[in-house]
Amino acid sequence: MDSGGNSRFVRFTCGAGGTCAYISLDTLNVGLYEAGGTFMTGDQYKQWTLDNFAAAIEAQKQATARKLAEELGISYDEAYDMLGDPEDGFVKGGNFNFQIDSGLYDKMVQMCGGDRCDDGLHFIDGGFVHLDTAYPFGSPGGFLAHTFVDIIAGNLFFTVIPRH
Repeated sequence: MDSGGNSRFVRFTCGAGGTCAYISLDTLNVGLYEAGGTFMTGDQYKQWTLDNFAAAIEAQKQATARKLAEELGISYDEAYDMLGDPEDGFVKGGNFNFQIDSGLYDKMVQMCGGDRCDDGLHFIDGGFVHLDTAYPFGSPGGFLAHTFVDIIAGNLFFTVIPRH
């Protein structure tokens, strides 16, 4: 019971990684992540990711900045500065999504003819960008690389896909 005398329902839950705990139904309804041997809220998981994968996130930021510089014909440093702080981004499918200015987002979507450039830059609604392993619509090889690395491995095996 809580302090107000109301009964609290809990459920014994085990995650795919082996973490088990009694969790309130309220918490289950909000959603949980399992990582590092514990269950976490979305905010806790984001901080855990930033803390544990800082080098991989930085490598993705550098790779994204290189492609962005090429597309825009600007210096790497200018492109790097256009990518937001990782605190403002999020990881999905192994790719870290960096926030960009809405004007840049609109310009890039127009330049690329949609939300993807053929060099792997992928623009996400809300003003975010990440670099896919390959452009999935240019060739069978690009489709396979994107499917296996970004979709399958990015969602099942990697928290943040390593980039060089």
